[in-house]
Amino acid sequence: MAETTEVSVEVAPVTGFTNDSYVKLPDSAYGELLIYHHNKPTYYLYIFDDAYKTALEQFNQTSLTLAELAEKSFAVNNLPYSLKQKIIGIKNKAHPAQISLAKYPAEYLLNALAAA
Repeated sequence: MAETTEVSVEVAPVTGFTNDSYVKLPDSAYGELLIYHHNKPTYYLYIFDDAYKTALEQFNQTSLTLAELAEKSFAVNNLPYSLKQKIIGIKNKAHPAQISLAKYPAEYLLNALAAA
């Protein structure tokens, strides 16, 4: 089972056709990404976590942004993930929350870096 971590996020309920919530990292987040599958946050990536040490060393040798690396890892590994939620409706006021998410597998990043 994938290692999980507690993540501080902002959650904004959405009024619309579904009861979805818009979930995002706070504006102060640096080196962090939420990875979504079917509009739900599924993975958390904090590039400075020890789990990504090898990937970070290789990443620093590229001109890619973290978002570009993540998108490339989705393509190289043929993964159906996204860095954005696509929710239709009216976003209500956001509130802070803690959620538990699996860490994004480092091997996906390493595969993308190897293909660079």
